[in-house]
Amino acid sequence: MRIRHVALLALVLVAPAAPAAEPAPVRVPVGPAAPLPAPVPPRPDAALRLAGDQLYVIDSDVPVLVLASPAALVTVTEDTGPVKIRGRFVDGTGKPESRTYAGKHVVTVEAAGTGRVELLIVPGGATRPGEVIRRLLDVDSGTAPIPPPKPQPDPGPKVEPKPVDPPAPAPIAGPGLKVLVVYRANDNATPEAQRSIVFGAKVRSFLTGTVGAGNFRIWADGSDASAAPQVWRDAYARPRSSPNWVIVSNGTTGYEGPLPATDDAFIDLVKQYAK
Repeated sequence: MRIRHVALLALVLVAPAAPAAEPAPVRVPVGPAAPLPAPVPPRPDAALRLAGDQLYVIDSDVPVLVLASPAALVTVTEDTGPVKIRGRFVDGTGKPESRTYAGKHVVTVEAAGTGRVELLIVPGGATRPGEVIRRLLDVDSGTAPIPPPKPQPDPGPKVEPKPVDPPAPAPIAGPGLKVLVVYRANDNATPEAQRSIVFGAKVRSFLTGTVGAGNFRIWADGSDASAAPQVWRDAYARPRSSPNWVIVSNGTTGYEGPLPATDDAFIDLVKQYAK
């Protein structure tokens, strides 16, 4: 028997090895690939960070009592729903958004200090400890993101302020308010509204009451002013660039230029220098 076993062993050792199996010419899926493991959701009792500009909103269909420990680190506000709230939410995108909460009882928790807070959310009618919802918040009312300061524009080279021109000297010598009106006689091109300054009673009454009868003159262009006081001859001799002209002087400064278009505009001009 031993001889037979030895001969069989020798036959196995010298026998050629079996050829390897050829790969299948056609391959088909054998089943779905094993799914990747889903990310592990945060535990309900894990602490959430609540920044100073975020809201932690509890939406409930039943009355709830929300207690915080320590109470001084948060503020708790209850509203009657449905209610629409706009803000940055602790479970949101980080940007302001609007949400509508449909529950009859909506409680908003906001950071009022810095530290860890435990919320105890007690539904109305709860009789067992297991019905109380407990949540942890790491609150920080002073670490909300602050946008970086905007770069200040380059002020450029310093520009010295332009000196203020001194007021023009009084065009008519002497103290007090004086008015000289020069108009072109027999000029049909002068508008009627402007002619009322020269011939209308409104302007003469105003000048008499404001300037005084001896302190204004209304002369036609080309008038003989040789018999007038020197102060009026000098004023009349000043250069004019328009046939209808007015000079107003208050002894310190004044105006000389084309006659205004209406009697109201003329009166307003004189009043500027009567102050």
